[in-house]
Amino acid sequence: MAYFHALSYVLSRFAFLATHLVFVYWLVFLLNDPFHFGTNTLDYPPSLIKPAESCTPLIKENVSYDLGLFALWWGTHSILARKVVKQALGLWEQPFERPLFAAIASVIWGVNVLLWRPITDCERWDPLTVPLSRWGIHGTIIALATLLVVGFLWVLPDHVFGTAKYQYPRGKFPHSGILAGFPYGLVRHPAATGFLWAYWALPAYTRNHIWLASLWTVFIVVGTLVFEEGGLKGIDEFGKKYAAYRNATGAFCPYPSSVRAVLTGKPKSQAKAA
Repeated sequence: MAYFHALSYVLSRFAFLATHLVFVYWLVFLLNDPFHFGTNTLDYPPSLIKPAESCTPLIKENVSYDLGLFALWWGTHSILARKVVKQALGLWEQPFERPLFAAIASVIWGVNVLLWRPITDCERWDPLTVPLSRWGIHGTIIALATLLVVGFLWVLPDHVFGTAKYQYPRGKFPHSGILAGFPYGLVRHPAATGFLWAYWALPAYTRNHIWLASLWTVFIVVGTLVFEEGGLKGIDEFGKKYAAYRNATGAFCPYPSSVRAVLTGKPKSQAKAA
């Protein structure tokens, strides 16, 4: 139906734009709003930070609140990714299936960043006080992480957002097989890798930072290595081809052969011999 194709077009463009906006908001959030835009922040604002003798090391109600908020993200993201759920909802092989998933994911991610609550009011980090030498190391890792995430969004917009799905009838979408170019040629999970690196390279390490980074680490590791790869290794997906790709490409850290292959544009076997 023409309506479904129009819906696919609109949702994919919305998801593309919304994801980029949330990504910028997320970076400002992690940096504790250094330029005072008035956004939500990783730690409490300076006016709410209390002295050591009167602060609360662990705000239990905020722990419960954050877990519920994160469960909203994990639940919708994981449940809607399951084939059986898509079939039950009549979404399977629809032109708007991927755009709808991407649109919901961008909104729920934005809600998580917007409504997140710190779990302690005892400490706050200020990125403007971090020594340049330290930023040189941590900033480089974060820059590489950002390159992975943004590269993933820009190089493969149809894979991520379904930007071209509106052009095809239901179930007639072209399938590309194993994606081995950038960024998948570097790591098996480029977006997950980018977020994992960024969370732990952030030179904050307050209790709020470690709490948030730990939750995302559990989600990323379980979501990718257990659920996502568990399906990809099945016979009905890629079978032996994916197993070979998995053996040649790191999950979250690129192998030297992967880096050489991406930089030279040659298959890994040729890049290794060069």
